Amino acid sequence: MFLVALALAQDVNIRDSLASGSSATAVYGGSFTGSGWRIDDSNSRQYWDFGTQLARGQVSVVIDDVSLGNLTGDNNHMIELFDEGGHWDSNRAINLRVYGSDNSADHGQAKLKCWDETQGAEDRAATFDWDGAAHTFTIAWGEGYCALYRDGSELLYLEAPGMDMRVGTLWLPLNNWEAGYSAPIGALYSDLQLVGWTGEEPADDGTVVDDGDPSTLVPIEDVTAAAWEPDSVFSDSEDLTIEIEGSDVMSVAYLSFDLSAFSGTVQSAQLQVTARDVTSADGDGGHVYAVGDTSWSEDSLTWNGRPALGAYLGSFGALTQAQVATIDVTAGTVAGGRVAFAILAAGANATHLSSKEDGDGSQSPLLDVEVTAEEPADDTTGGDEEPAGDDRPGDAGGRDTASMTPRDAAPGEAEVIGEMGCGCNSPARLPAQLGLALALLVAVRRR
Repeated sequence: MFLVALALAQDVNIRDSLASGSSATAVYGGSFTGSGWRIDDSNSRQYWDFGTQLARGQVSVVIDDVSLGNLTGDNNHMIELFDEGGHWDSNRAINLRVYGSDNSADHGQAKLKCWDETQGAEDRAATFDWDGAAHTFTIAWGEGYCALYRDGSELLYLEAPGMDMRVGTLWLPLNNWEAGYSAPIGALYSDLQLVGWTGEEPADDGTVVDDGDPSTLVPIEDVTAAAWEPDSVFSDSEDLTIEIEGSDVMSVAYLSFDLSAFSGTVQSAQLQVTARDVTSADGDGGHVYAVGDTSWSEDSLTWNGRPALGAYLGSFGALTQAQVATIDVTAGTVAGGRVAFAILAAGANATHLSSKEDGDGSQSPLLDVEVTAEEPADDTTGGDEEPAGDDRPGDAGGRDTASMTPRDAAPGEAEVIGEMGCGCNSPARLPAQLGLALALLVAVRRR
Protein backbone atom coordinates (compact mmCIF):
# COMPACT_ATOMS: atom_id res chain seq x y z
CA MET A 1 0.00 0.00 0.00
CA PHE A 2 3.03 2.28 0.20
CA LEU A 3 2.80 3.29 -3.43
CA VAL A 4 -0.87 4.29 -3.14
CA ALA A 5 -0.14 6.43 -0.08
CA LEU A 6 2.62 8.16 -2.02
CA ALA A 7 0.23 8.90 -4.87
CA LEU A 8 -2.06 10.80 -2.50
CA ALA A 9 0.68 13.32 -1.81
CA GLN A 10 0.95 14.79 -5.31
CA ASP A 11 2.14 18.38 -5.37
CA VAL A 12 0.45 19.43 -8.63
CA ASN A 13 -2.85 18.01 -9.81
CA ILE A 14 -4.66 19.41 -12.87
CA ARG A 15 -7.82 18.15 -14.54
CA ASP A 16 -9.29 20.27 -17.32
CA SER A 17 -11.71 19.28 -20.11
CA LEU A 18 -10.70 22.39 -22.15
CA ALA A 19 -14.28 22.35 -23.45
CA SER A 20 -15.50 25.84 -22.53
CA GLY A 21 -12.46 27.46 -20.95
CA SER A 22 -9.08 26.69 -19.49
CA SER A 23 -7.31 26.65 -16.13
CA ALA A 24 -4.12 27.68 -17.93
CA THR A 25 -1.99 30.55 -16.66
CA ALA A 26 -2.43 32.17 -20.07
CA VAL A 27 -4.24 31.34 -23.32
CA TYR A 28 -3.27 32.89 -26.65
CA GLY A 29 -5.71 32.38 -29.50
CA GLY A 30 -7.47 29.19 -30.42
CA SER A 31 -11.15 28.61 -29.71
CA PHE A 32 -13.11 26.63 -27.12
CA THR A 33 -15.64 24.55 -29.02
CA GLY A 34 -17.58 22.77 -26.28
CA SER A 35 -15.64 19.60 -27.07
CA GLY A 36 -12.16 21.00 -26.53
CA TRP A 37 -9.72 23.76 -27.48
CA ARG A 38 -9.04 24.05 -31.21
CA ILE A 39 -5.83 25.41 -32.73
CA ASP A 40 -6.95 28.12 -35.14
CA ASP A 41 -3.58 29.32 -36.41
CA SER A 42 0.17 28.85 -35.97
CA ASN A 43 0.20 31.16 -32.93
CA SER A 44 -2.54 29.42 -30.89
CA ARG A 45 -1.07 28.27 -27.59
CA GLN A 46 -1.61 28.09 -23.84
CA TYR A 47 0.58 27.34 -20.87
CA TRP A 48 0.42 26.36 -17.21
CA ASP A 49 2.97 27.65 -14.69
CA PHE A 50 3.00 25.25 -11.72
CA GLY A 51 4.76 27.63 -9.36
CA THR A 52 7.04 24.77 -8.34
CA GLN A 53 9.40 22.25 -9.92
CA LEU A 54 8.32 18.65 -10.46
CA ALA A 55 10.91 15.89 -10.35
CA ARG A 56 8.47 13.28 -11.65
CA GLY A 57 4.93 12.98 -12.89
CA GLN A 58 2.87 12.61 -16.05
CA VAL A 59 0.74 14.68 -18.38
CA SER A 60 -2.04 13.24 -20.54
CA VAL A 61 -4.17 14.96 -23.17
CA VAL A 62 -6.55 13.86 -25.92
CA ILE A 63 -5.59 15.23 -29.37
CA ASP A 64 -8.13 14.96 -32.18
CA ASP A 65 -8.36 16.00 -35.85
CA VAL A 66 -4.68 15.48 -36.69
CA SER A 67 -3.73 14.12 -40.10
CA LEU A 68 -0.65 14.37 -42.31
CA GLY A 69 -2.40 17.27 -44.01
CA ASN A 70 -2.14 19.60 -41.00
CA LEU A 71 1.27 18.36 -39.86
CA THR A 72 3.14 21.01 -41.80
CA GLY A 73 6.47 22.78 -41.41
CA ASP A 74 9.47 20.99 -39.94
CA ASN A 75 8.62 20.25 -36.28
CA ASN A 76 5.21 20.25 -34.62
CA HIS A 77 5.74 20.40 -30.86
CA MET A 78 2.47 18.92 -29.60
CA ILE A 79 3.24 18.77 -25.85
CA GLU A 80 6.10 20.66 -24.21
CA LEU A 81 7.35 20.51 -20.61
CA PHE A 82 10.01 23.04 -19.64
CA ASP A 83 12.49 23.21 -16.82
CA GLU A 84 12.24 25.22 -13.63
CA GLY A 85 13.03 28.40 -15.52
CA GLY A 86 9.59 28.21 -17.08
CA HIS A 87 10.89 28.19 -20.66
CA TRP A 88 13.28 26.22 -22.81
CA ASP A 89 16.42 27.41 -21.08
CA SER A 90 19.53 25.58 -22.38
CA ASN A 91 17.29 23.11 -24.24
CA ARG A 92 16.12 21.55 -20.97
CA ALA A 93 12.78 20.15 -22.01
CA ILE A 94 10.65 17.05 -22.33
CA ASN A 95 8.48 17.05 -25.41
CA LEU A 96 6.43 15.19 -27.98
CA ARG A 97 7.21 16.48 -31.45
CA VAL A 98 5.97 15.29 -34.83
CA TYR A 99 7.79 15.93 -38.08
CA GLY A 100 5.91 18.03 -40.62
CA SER A 101 5.71 18.05 -44.40
CA ASP A 102 8.92 20.09 -44.75
CA ASN A 103 10.73 16.99 -43.50
CA SER A 104 9.32 14.70 -46.18
CA ALA A 105 11.42 11.66 -45.28
CA ASP A 106 10.10 11.61 -41.72
CA HIS A 107 6.68 13.25 -42.22
CA GLY A 108 4.35 12.03 -39.44
CA GLN A 109 7.03 10.45 -37.28
CA ALA A 110 6.74 11.20 -33.56
CA LYS A 111 9.78 11.92 -31.42
CA LEU A 112 10.17 11.93 -27.64
CA LYS A 113 12.92 14.07 -26.16
CA CYS A 114 14.06 14.29 -22.55
CA TRP A 115 16.95 16.12 -20.96
CA ASP A 116 19.89 14.08 -19.76
CA GLU A 117 22.65 15.96 -17.97
CA THR A 118 25.31 13.48 -19.02
CA GLN A 119 24.33 13.22 -22.69
CA GLY A 120 22.55 16.51 -23.39
CA ALA A 121 19.31 14.93 -24.59
CA GLU A 122 18.00 11.64 -25.86
CA ASP A 123 15.35 11.26 -28.49
CA ARG A 124 13.89 8.52 -30.64
CA ALA A 125 11.26 8.37 -33.36
CA ALA A 126 8.13 6.22 -33.63
CA THR A 127 5.93 5.87 -36.69
CA PHE A 128 2.16 5.46 -36.63
CA ASP A 129 -0.82 6.57 -38.66
CA TRP A 130 -2.31 10.01 -38.16
CA ASP A 131 -5.90 9.11 -38.95
CA GLY A 132 -7.70 12.25 -37.81
CA ALA A 133 -9.24 10.39 -34.85
CA ALA A 134 -8.98 11.24 -31.15
CA HIS A 135 -6.03 9.64 -29.34
CA THR A 136 -4.79 10.03 -25.78
CA PHE A 137 -1.11 10.97 -25.57
CA THR A 138 0.71 10.66 -22.25
CA ILE A 139 4.24 11.66 -21.27
CA ALA A 140 5.58 10.26 -17.99
CA TRP A 141 8.90 11.28 -16.49
CA GLY A 142 10.95 10.59 -13.41
CA GLU A 143 14.43 9.89 -12.15
CA GLY A 144 16.39 8.50 -15.07
CA TYR A 145 13.61 8.02 -17.63
CA CYS A 146 10.81 9.47 -19.71
CA ALA A 147 8.15 7.61 -21.68
CA LEU A 148 5.47 8.23 -24.30
CA TYR A 149 2.11 6.41 -24.44
CA ARG A 150 -0.64 6.51 -27.06
CA ASP A 151 -4.05 5.25 -25.91
CA GLY A 152 -2.35 3.46 -23.01
CA SER A 153 0.20 1.64 -25.19
CA GLU A 154 3.86 2.46 -24.72
CA LEU A 155 5.44 3.91 -27.86
CA LEU A 156 8.80 5.11 -26.59
CA TYR A 157 10.81 4.63 -23.41
CA LEU A 158 14.07 6.51 -22.89
CA GLU A 159 16.64 5.64 -20.27
CA ALA A 160 18.31 8.86 -19.15
CA PRO A 161 20.43 8.04 -16.08
CA GLY A 162 21.67 11.58 -15.69
CA MET A 163 18.34 13.35 -16.06
CA ASP A 164 18.02 15.99 -13.36
CA MET A 165 15.38 18.16 -14.98
CA ARG A 166 12.63 19.73 -12.88
CA VAL A 167 9.46 20.54 -14.80
CA GLY A 168 8.06 24.00 -14.15
CA THR A 169 5.61 24.69 -17.00
CA LEU A 170 3.46 22.94 -19.58
CA TRP A 171 2.76 24.28 -23.08
CA LEU A 172 0.07 23.09 -25.53
CA PRO A 173 1.51 23.31 -28.14
CA LEU A 174 4.82 25.09 -28.73
CA ASN A 175 4.67 26.89 -32.06
CA ASN A 176 6.29 29.59 -34.15
CA TRP A 177 5.70 32.13 -31.38
CA GLU A 178 8.79 30.73 -29.64
CA ALA A 179 11.12 29.12 -32.11
CA GLY A 180 9.66 28.83 -35.57
CA TYR A 181 8.03 25.49 -34.85
CA SER A 182 4.82 24.49 -36.56
CA ALA A 183 1.42 23.83 -35.00
CA PRO A 184 -1.16 21.30 -36.23
CA ILE A 185 -3.76 23.87 -37.28
CA GLY A 186 -7.27 22.51 -36.75
CA ALA A 187 -6.21 20.01 -34.06
CA LEU A 188 -8.49 19.73 -31.02
CA TYR A 189 -7.05 19.36 -27.50
CA SER A 190 -9.25 18.07 -24.66
CA ASP A 191 -9.32 16.17 -21.37
CA LEU A 192 -6.04 17.37 -19.93
CA GLN A 193 -4.76 15.62 -16.82
CA LEU A 194 -1.45 16.27 -15.06
CA VAL A 195 -0.11 14.99 -11.77
CA GLY A 196 3.39 15.63 -10.43
CA TRP A 197 5.65 15.38 -7.41
CA THR A 198 8.47 17.68 -6.34
CA GLY A 199 10.40 14.83 -4.69
CA GLU A 200 12.25 11.96 -6.32
CA GLU A 201 10.89 8.44 -6.36
CA PRO A 202 12.02 6.60 -3.20
CA ALA A 203 15.11 4.45 -3.61
CA ASP A 204 14.40 0.79 -4.30
CA ASP A 205 15.08 -1.09 -1.06
CA GLY A 206 14.32 -4.47 -2.55
CA THR A 207 10.68 -4.49 -1.43
CA VAL A 208 8.37 -6.08 -3.97
CA VAL A 209 5.65 -3.56 -4.80
CA ASP A 210 3.85 -5.52 -7.51
CA ASP A 211 2.45 -8.00 -5.04
CA GLY A 212 -1.27 -7.41 -5.34
CA ASP A 213 -1.61 -4.03 -3.63
CA PRO A 214 -4.80 -2.41 -4.91
CA SER A 215 -4.81 0.71 -7.03
CA THR A 216 -7.77 3.05 -7.30
CA LEU A 217 -8.89 4.31 -10.71
CA VAL A 218 -11.51 6.85 -11.76
CA PRO A 219 -13.50 6.31 -14.96
CA ILE A 220 -12.13 7.57 -18.23
CA GLU A 221 -15.74 7.61 -19.46
CA ASP A 222 -19.04 7.77 -17.54
CA VAL A 223 -22.41 8.71 -19.00
CA THR A 224 -26.14 8.06 -18.86
CA ALA A 225 -28.04 6.69 -21.86
CA ALA A 226 -31.73 7.66 -21.60
CA ALA A 227 -34.72 6.24 -23.47
CA TRP A 228 -36.68 9.48 -23.14
CA GLU A 229 -34.10 11.25 -25.35
CA PRO A 230 -32.79 8.35 -27.45
CA ASP A 231 -30.51 10.41 -29.69
CA SER A 232 -29.18 12.80 -27.04
CA VAL A 233 -25.74 12.74 -25.41
CA PHE A 234 -25.34 13.60 -21.71
CA SER A 235 -21.53 13.73 -21.58
CA ASP A 236 -21.14 16.59 -19.09
CA SER A 237 -23.85 15.58 -16.65
CA GLU A 238 -22.99 15.38 -12.96
CA ASP A 239 -25.73 12.77 -12.58
CA LEU A 240 -25.65 9.09 -13.56
CA THR A 241 -29.34 8.20 -13.52
CA ILE A 242 -30.60 4.61 -13.44
CA GLU A 243 -34.36 4.22 -13.85
CA ILE A 244 -37.04 1.70 -14.80
CA GLU A 245 -40.80 2.01 -15.36
CA GLY A 246 -42.52 -1.30 -14.79
CA SER A 247 -40.49 -3.77 -16.83
CA ASP A 248 -39.10 -1.12 -19.17
CA VAL A 249 -35.54 0.13 -18.67
CA MET A 250 -35.58 3.92 -19.04
CA SER A 251 -31.92 4.81 -18.42
CA VAL A 252 -28.61 3.03 -17.96
CA ALA A 253 -25.31 4.33 -16.57
CA TYR A 254 -22.17 3.29 -18.44
CA LEU A 255 -18.65 3.37 -16.95
CA SER A 256 -15.29 2.65 -18.54
CA PHE A 257 -11.89 2.29 -16.84
CA ASP A 258 -8.41 2.07 -18.36
CA LEU A 259 -6.30 -0.88 -17.16
CA SER A 260 -3.78 -0.62 -20.00
CA ALA A 261 -0.97 0.04 -17.54
CA PHE A 262 -1.54 -3.26 -15.72
CA SER A 263 -0.36 -6.71 -16.73
CA GLY A 264 -1.00 -9.97 -14.94
CA THR A 265 -4.01 -11.49 -13.23
CA VAL A 266 -6.76 -9.39 -11.64
CA GLN A 267 -7.17 -10.84 -8.16
CA SER A 268 -9.85 -8.37 -7.10
CA ALA A 269 -11.83 -5.52 -8.65
CA GLN A 270 -14.29 -3.55 -6.52
CA LEU A 271 -16.55 -0.98 -8.14
CA GLN A 272 -17.54 1.84 -5.82
CA VAL A 273 -20.47 4.17 -6.56
CA THR A 274 -21.96 7.00 -4.52
CA ALA A 275 -25.46 8.46 -4.44
CA ARG A 276 -25.37 12.16 -5.20
CA ASP A 277 -25.28 14.51 -2.24
CA VAL A 278 -28.80 15.82 -2.89
CA THR A 279 -32.06 14.69 -1.30
CA SER A 280 -33.52 13.56 -4.64
CA ALA A 281 -30.71 11.04 -5.12
CA ASP A 282 -32.30 8.37 -2.89
CA GLY A 283 -33.22 5.25 -4.85
CA ASP A 284 -33.68 1.50 -4.90
CA GLY A 285 -30.13 0.61 -5.96
CA GLY A 286 -29.00 -1.21 -9.06
CA HIS A 287 -27.58 -4.22 -10.88
CA VAL A 288 -24.12 -4.19 -12.51
CA TYR A 289 -23.27 -5.91 -15.79
CA ALA A 290 -20.07 -6.28 -17.78
CA VAL A 291 -19.96 -4.57 -21.17
CA GLY A 292 -17.82 -6.18 -23.85
CA ASP A 293 -17.73 -3.17 -26.18
CA THR A 294 -15.25 -0.62 -24.84
CA SER A 295 -14.97 1.53 -27.98
CA TRP A 296 -17.73 3.98 -26.98
CA SER A 297 -17.16 7.52 -25.69
CA GLU A 298 -19.17 9.60 -23.25
CA ASP A 299 -19.06 12.40 -25.83
CA SER A 300 -21.09 10.41 -28.34
CA LEU A 301 -22.97 7.61 -26.54
CA THR A 302 -26.75 7.70 -27.00
CA TRP A 303 -29.58 5.38 -26.04
CA ASN A 304 -29.93 4.24 -29.64
CA GLY A 305 -26.19 3.60 -29.89
CA ARG A 306 -25.64 2.03 -26.48
CA PRO A 307 -23.53 -1.15 -26.23
CA ALA A 308 -25.09 -4.48 -25.29
CA LEU A 309 -25.02 -5.90 -21.79
CA GLY A 310 -22.72 -8.76 -20.93
CA ALA A 311 -22.60 -10.97 -17.85
CA TYR A 312 -24.32 -10.01 -14.60
CA LEU A 313 -21.68 -9.15 -11.97
CA GLY A 314 -23.48 -8.00 -8.83
CA SER A 315 -25.97 -5.65 -7.21
CA PHE A 316 -26.27 -2.98 -4.57
CA GLY A 317 -29.29 -2.14 -2.46
CA ALA A 318 -31.19 1.06 -1.77
CA LEU A 319 -29.05 4.17 -1.31
CA THR A 320 -29.70 7.41 0.50
CA GLN A 321 -28.07 10.78 -0.03
CA ALA A 322 -24.23 10.54 -0.32
CA GLN A 323 -24.26 6.84 0.60
CA VAL A 324 -21.59 4.56 -0.87
CA ALA A 325 -21.98 1.05 -2.30
CA THR A 326 -19.29 -1.41 -3.34
CA ILE A 327 -19.82 -4.21 -5.86
CA ASP A 328 -17.39 -7.04 -6.64
CA VAL A 329 -16.76 -6.91 -10.40
CA THR A 330 -13.68 -9.13 -10.50
CA ALA A 331 -15.34 -11.53 -12.92
CA GLY A 332 -15.72 -8.75 -15.49
CA THR A 333 -12.28 -7.16 -15.14
CA VAL A 334 -9.17 -8.05 -17.17
CA ALA A 335 -5.81 -6.25 -17.10
CA GLY A 336 -4.22 -4.89 -20.24
CA GLY A 337 -6.93 -2.68 -21.73
CA ARG A 338 -10.21 -0.92 -21.11
CA VAL A 339 -13.05 -2.50 -19.17
CA ALA A 340 -16.63 -1.27 -19.11
CA PHE A 341 -19.70 -1.75 -16.92
CA ALA A 342 -23.41 -0.92 -17.15
CA ILE A 343 -25.64 -0.17 -14.15
CA LEU A 344 -29.41 -0.79 -14.32
CA ALA A 345 -32.00 0.26 -11.75
CA ALA A 346 -33.15 -2.36 -9.23
CA GLY A 347 -36.51 -0.78 -8.42
CA ALA A 348 -39.12 1.77 -9.37
CA ASN A 349 -37.45 4.53 -7.33
CA ALA A 350 -34.67 5.84 -9.62
CA THR A 351 -31.18 6.19 -8.17
CA HIS A 352 -28.96 9.17 -8.98
CA LEU A 353 -25.25 8.41 -8.76
CA SER A 354 -22.39 10.90 -8.88
CA SER A 355 -20.39 11.03 -12.09
CA LYS A 356 -16.74 12.02 -12.24
CA GLU A 357 -17.93 15.54 -13.15
CA ASP A 358 -20.01 15.94 -9.98
CA GLY A 359 -18.70 18.78 -7.81
CA ASP A 360 -15.01 18.41 -6.99
CA GLY A 361 -14.97 14.79 -8.13
CA SER A 362 -14.60 13.37 -4.63
CA GLN A 363 -17.74 11.23 -5.11
CA SER A 364 -16.72 9.91 -8.52
CA PRO A 365 -17.14 6.22 -9.26
CA LEU A 366 -13.97 4.28 -8.44
CA LEU A 367 -12.51 0.94 -9.35
CA ASP A 368 -10.16 -0.63 -6.79
CA VAL A 369 -8.05 -3.22 -8.62
CA GLU A 370 -5.59 -5.72 -7.24
CA VAL A 371 -3.32 -7.26 -9.87
CA THR A 372 -0.69 -9.95 -9.38
CA ALA A 373 2.07 -9.86 -11.96
CA GLU A 374 2.59 -13.01 -13.98
CA GLU A 375 5.80 -14.89 -13.32
CA PRO A 376 8.09 -15.17 -16.37
CA ALA A 377 8.05 -18.54 -18.10
CA ASP A 378 10.73 -20.98 -16.92
CA ASP A 379 13.45 -21.10 -19.56
CA THR A 380 14.84 -24.61 -19.61
CA THR A 381 16.86 -24.16 -22.80
CA GLY A 382 20.02 -23.34 -20.90
CA GLY A 383 20.75 -20.37 -23.14
CA ASP A 384 22.13 -17.04 -21.97
CA GLU A 385 19.68 -14.82 -23.84
CA GLU A 386 17.58 -12.33 -21.91
CA PRO A 387 13.81 -12.91 -22.09
CA ALA A 388 12.09 -10.73 -24.66
CA GLY A 389 10.05 -7.73 -23.57
CA ASP A 390 9.62 -6.15 -20.16
CA ASP A 391 6.85 -5.39 -17.72
CA ARG A 392 6.15 -1.83 -18.74
CA PRO A 393 2.63 -1.38 -20.05
CA GLY A 394 2.22 -2.73 -23.56
CA ASP A 395 -0.54 -2.77 -26.11
CA ALA A 396 -4.03 -2.68 -24.68
CA GLY A 397 -5.60 -6.14 -24.75
CA GLY A 398 -9.11 -6.96 -25.79
CA ARG A 399 -11.78 -8.92 -23.92
CA ASP A 400 -13.80 -11.76 -25.39
CA THR A 401 -17.34 -11.33 -24.15
CA ALA A 402 -19.12 -13.12 -26.97
CA SER A 403 -20.44 -15.74 -24.57
CA MET A 404 -21.82 -13.24 -22.05
CA THR A 405 -25.60 -13.02 -21.69
CA PRO A 406 -27.67 -10.68 -19.52
CA ARG A 407 -29.19 -12.01 -16.31
CA ASP A 408 -32.99 -11.86 -16.26
CA ALA A 409 -33.69 -12.85 -12.67
CA ALA A 410 -33.54 -10.17 -9.97
CA PRO A 411 -30.04 -10.55 -8.47
CA GLY A 412 -29.32 -10.43 -4.76
CA GLU A 413 -28.04 -7.35 -3.03
CA ALA A 414 -24.43 -6.54 -2.31
CA GLU A 415 -23.24 -4.83 0.85
CA VAL A 416 -23.95 -1.11 1.10
CA ILE A 417 -21.25 0.79 2.94
CA GLY A 418 -21.73 3.83 5.13
CA GLU A 419 -24.73 5.59 6.65
CA MET A 420 -26.78 8.48 5.36
CA GLY A 421 -24.45 11.37 4.58
CA CYS A 422 -21.51 9.47 6.01
CA GLY A 423 -18.68 7.55 4.41
CA CYS A 424 -17.45 6.35 7.78
CA ASN A 425 -17.09 2.73 6.83
CA SER A 426 -16.20 3.26 3.19
CA PRO A 427 -12.69 2.81 1.76
CA ALA A 428 -10.49 5.89 1.59
CA ARG A 429 -11.33 7.79 -1.59
CA LEU A 430 -8.68 9.16 -3.91
CA PRO A 431 -9.17 12.46 -5.71
CA ALA A 432 -10.81 12.07 -9.10
CA GLN A 433 -7.76 13.41 -10.94
CA LEU A 434 -5.60 10.44 -9.93
CA GLY A 435 -7.05 7.65 -12.04
CA LEU A 436 -4.77 7.57 -15.05
CA ALA A 437 -1.86 9.08 -13.14
CA LEU A 438 -1.90 6.34 -10.54
CA ALA A 439 -2.23 3.60 -13.13
CA LEU A 440 0.86 4.70 -15.03
CA LEU A 441 2.76 5.46 -11.84
CA VAL A 442 2.22 1.88 -10.69
CA ALA A 443 3.33 0.61 -14.07
CA VAL A 444 6.50 2.72 -14.04
CA ARG A 445 7.25 1.66 -10.49
CA ARG A 446 6.98 -1.99 -11.45
CA ARG A 447 9.81 -1.79 -13.90
